[in-house]
Amino acid sequence: MKTILDILVKVGECHPGLCLKIENTPYMEFVIEAMDKSGPCGLPALSVCRYSEVNGDLMRDPEMCFELSFAGERHLTAYYYRNDFLGRDGEPAALFYPQSEAERHLTGIAMSLQRRPRHRLPLAGYAWFS
Repeated sequence: MKTILDILVKVGECHPGLCLKIENTPYMEFVIEAMDKSGPCGLPALSVCRYSEVNGDLMRDPEMCFELSFAGERHLTAYYYRNDFLGRDGEPAALFYPQSEAERHLTGIAMSLQRRPRHRLPLAGYAWFS
């Protein structure tokens, strides 16, 4: 999640309409997008997603949604996960209880996604969508 925060700092923070495509060879490219709606706590929300194409359809592999908090040190809190290939999605049932089982699960998924591309992430290799 620190990598995502670093990218946001490089591009000038999260603002409405933000959409970045990060190319990260040899890994799949991923997209960071500011969401139109706020997260469940009313904070700015981001979608971080890897897309694959199957029979002409875009498949989320996976998508995670985060709230961006500015309280104390800037941080991201995961609140939604979806993987179209597995047919799984979910919101933490006990979102407002710190370190609920669901929150630990989503944080674990986010950390594993962060570990894979971290050493190869070219912060200059992003493209704006219009």
